[in-house]
Amino acid sequence: MEYPVFHVTLVRIAPSGPTEAAEILLATSKTLMRRVFPNLQAGTLDAVWKRIEPDLSVEIGRRYILDSAIIYLRGIDIQWPQHMHEVLRSIERAEEDEQKARALAQDSALAQRRRDEERLELQRLLQEDQTVQGAMLTGVRSSMTRRYS
Repeated sequence: MEYPVFHVTLVRIAPSGPTEAAEILLATSKTLMRRVFPNLQAGTLDAVWKRIEPDLSVEIGRRYILDSAIIYLRGIDIQWPQHMHEVLRSIERAEEDEQKARALAQDSALAQRRRDEERLELQRLLQEDQTVQGAMLTGVRSSMTRRYS
């Protein structure tokens, strides 16, 4: 059996926050579903969306926090272990490469994947590495003490 092939052009949109991201994703999903399944009953996608929306909101929030994390982590005087310095530098380099690719109108997908992989490593270190957690706690305490003493 042969299936019809649809070509879709996706446009990268930077949503202003999790709510707008969810709305954009829902509208995109509905458009794709109508094209692929023209006989789909109204409301079918809404039922599916209600099941996945809570998990999606958590994922969007997690990505939003990681997007801002470097700014905050660099803004606090923390004596990071060497491997944390390396991850932070790798993320910064990946973001610079992505920006350069966009500026030159080149395909930035590879740079985006690299940036996403580095951010996942950052998340892993913050969640699992006790050395990183200890350094962050010490740095935040020190910063708070200086600020409010």
